[in-house]
Amino acid sequence: MKKLNQREKILNYLKKRNQLTQLVAWSEFGCWRLAARIKELRERGHEIKTIKRRDERGTRYAVYVLVKEAKHVESDVQSSRTMPEMRLER
Repeated sequence: MKKLNQREKILNYLKKRNQLTQLVAWSEFGCWRLAARIKELRERGHEIKTIKRRDERGTRYAVYVLVKEAKHVESDVQSSRTMPEMRLER
């Protein structure tokens, strides 16, 4: 069985629960950079809305809501970015 990466876990969570915050992403998946994972999902065609809210102390936070799933989901193997070859100058 394939181990799911953070992006796949986040998408599955959004499909089941429809919304996600950074605090939940950190506690559920150990994801510190939820906004970056959401950006990657958007780049793959998923429509995800950002709702900005404030808690009782006035602290701002974002709630991400899955509006529409992409028709064709590109696998991570096909879409993985390769780092450009780095040459060290001496």
